[in-house]
Amino acid sequence: MNTIACSADTSIPAVVDRVLKFRQITALDYQLLKSAILAEPALAEINSSGLNPLFEGLQKGAIWITG
Repeated sequence: MNTIACSADTSIPAVVDRVLKFRQITALDYQLLKSAILAEPALAEINSSGLNPLFEGLQKGAIWITG
């Protein structure tokens, strides 16, 4: 039996870029983003990772929230 390993980049900038690219945030994206934010050692690093475009897109309705 063969297994396939998935090595997705789960860093905050990678998740934010993916959400902005597809203009939707899935439950998996939300979990990855939450885990990445909680794993950050400093709040300054979180703020510099580009979360503002994500929040603005959500507020303006430009990003869909999917289940």
